[in-house]
Amino acid sequence: MSGELDLAGEDYVRYVLHQVRGRRVVIDLAGLDFIDARGVAAILGARDRVAANGGELALRGARGVVRRVFGLLELDALLESA
Repeated sequence: MSGELDLAGEDYVRYVLHQVRGRRVVIDLAGLDFIDARGVAAILGARDRVAANGGELALRGARGVVRRVFGLLELDALLESA
């Protein structure tokens, strides 16, 4: 992902993440400069769908504001350290 994940891009991201299939899905957040609650909700929804099908969703590369948002929401455990 790149740019901003907020209300403006939420529908598109939800659509794309809804298409994701697989046992282990990795979302690279390194190019993401901003995320708001709607963006986080889209990612959490994707995680729930993947988990419901027996898979795992991992988030990689979060930095700056994006990492801080996950930390403030106490969701930083979802982020891979690498």
